[in-house]
Formats: sequence, C-alpha cells, structure tokens
Amino acid sequence: MTATLSTSAPKNGPVLAAVDLRESSQLVIEQAHQLAIERDAELVVLHVVDLPGGLPMHPMEAERYSDDIVSLLGIEHAAAKQLAELVLSYCPRNPEAFHTMIDAGEPPTCILRHAADIGASVIVVGDRRRSGFGRLFRGSVGLKVVRRAHCSVLLARPFTEGMSGVLAATDLTELSTPVVRAAANLARARETQLALLHALDTRLDPASALSPLGPIPIIATKEQVDDLKSSANMLLHSLLELSKVQGGTIVRNGPAADIIIDSAARGSFALIVLGTHDLKGLTRLAIGSVAEKVARDADCSVFVSRAAEPLINEQRPQEYAQMG
Repeated sequence: MTATLSTSAPKNGPVLAAVDLRESSQLVIEQAHQLAIERDAELVVLHVVDLPGGLPMHPMEAERYSDDIVSLLGIEHAAAKQLAELVLSYCPRNPEAFHTMIDAGEPPTCILRHAADIGASVIVVGDRRRSGFGRLFRGSVGLKVVRRAHCSVLLARPFTEGMSGVLAATDLTELSTPVVRAAANLARARETQLALLHALDTRLDPASALSPLGPIPIIATKEQVDDLKSSANMLLHSLLELSKVQGGTIVRNGPAADIIIDSAARGSFALIVLGTHDLKGLTRLAIGSVAEKVARDADCSVFVSRAAEPLINEQRPQEYAQMG
C-alpha cells in the first residue's frame, strides 16, 4: 500500500517510522514523531508483514496460494487498524497529521523501497537486541536498513535515567561539516548540549590516514600524541563555535569504535551521530567500518547522517562551505 503525501512542501522529506507492532513500536513512533516535528517533516508509519519472498506474482501461483493471499489481506486490514491506533496512542497527532502504510515481504527490502518511493529524509527503526540476544542484532532488520539506506537512519533505543546530550563523532575530514550540522540541529531542537568527538588511533598505517592533521605514526611518542590532540581540539572547537550550540569537545587516543562507544557511555549521551562519505552504506563510512560496530553495540540511539543537512546558521553559509 502506498501513502498519499500532502502537496505542501516541508523543509525535509518525510520521516518514515518502520514498526513491527511489538513493544519497540512505541519507542520508534515517539522518536520518529519528535524528528518529524524538529525537521518540519511529514510522519509516515510503515508496518511490514514479514513474508520472505513477498507475494506470488504469477497468475498460476496466485491461484495456488489464493487462500493464503485472502488470509494475508485480512492480516493487513487488521494491522492497518492497529497501526493507526498505535500512532494515536503514542504521540499527540491528529489522524490527518500522519500516514500509515502496510506491506508484505522481507522487512528490510520493503522499508528501503518505501523510503525511496516517498523520498524519506530519515528512516527510524527499532532495536530488539535489548531482549538479551545482543549478538543477534548483527543480522537484524535495523542493522540491515542502516547498512543499505540511501538516506539518514535513526536506530532508536530506549532512554535510561540520566541520559542526555548529543555526541557527534567526526574524523575531521570534509565529512565533518554535515555531521556537525546534523548533530547541532538535533541538539538545538532538543535543547540539549553537543559534544564533538575525534578519536586518534596511533595504530593506523600512515599511508591510509585520512586526517587533515597528517599521517599518524604507528608508534607515537607521548609528545606526538599530545600535539595531535591539541590540533584536533582546536579544529573541534572551531566547529563547535560555528554550530552555535553549547557543548564541549573530546579527543581520545585509541580504536575509534571503542572510543565512541565508551565516550557515549561515560557521558551518558542519549544520541550518537555518525556520517558517511557517500550513499553506498556503512562500507564507506568516513570513520571506517567501525561505524557498524557503533551502531550494533552502543547503548544509546544512533543517527547515521547521509542526507545533506540544512545550514545551521543561514547567515554564515560561506564559513560552513569552508569547513570541509
């Protein structure tokens, strides 16, 4: 089923919330609702009836599976009613202020297809790994969507008491600008602080180092690490100043994924923001393949920014253009 979106032009494409009608649905709907408000975007809520391979398309197969198809249509009708009721119960929206969609097939494929069809700017998906089967998240619907989406993705996880703030992990390359923009927009809308993080890793091969600070030695002295930290802090402070959001900077030495996850836990951050170089998924992440580990293992929500974010301060566009 396809949603009919309004003809008005929001500032951003719709926020697509993908729910499974289980307990995690409330979390996904609430965070998607908040994102839609923050981005002045439409909210579309999708439920996919898990049907590997999708519906039979050949006429002969359709006749063969006619009873199953009729049964599935009944399931879809019931799910559509339940979906609308869930949205109304979990967020303060009028029935005409959101759209619902029901589909049948493989959830990741259906979610990505509908996101492309409606021009979604963000997909919000849940994470059921908190059930105690953490390693199973490797193959979860959420991680598959994060890997393959061509728009930004919010992996929604529960907030625990004391969690607040946005942590933006940046490699200080040209990707820093959109990541900081996305993180600053999120922090400002939520009236919370922003921390910019850069992880040094002295084990990097100098030939593959991407940092504008120059190649990092495989074995660095304390003085070299201190110099690199100082330079990184200066760049981060410049980015933070341009963001016009209160916060701080963090520079630590060690493997990027471990540093990001540990820093988020130490600071009780509610959200980690990461970015990608292009639209080819996590294999091309600016901070490397470590982002998949962050998305999988972090205790807080993770926002993977792929879409071009609007300027944080439209009065200073040239300065932002120079930050890359």
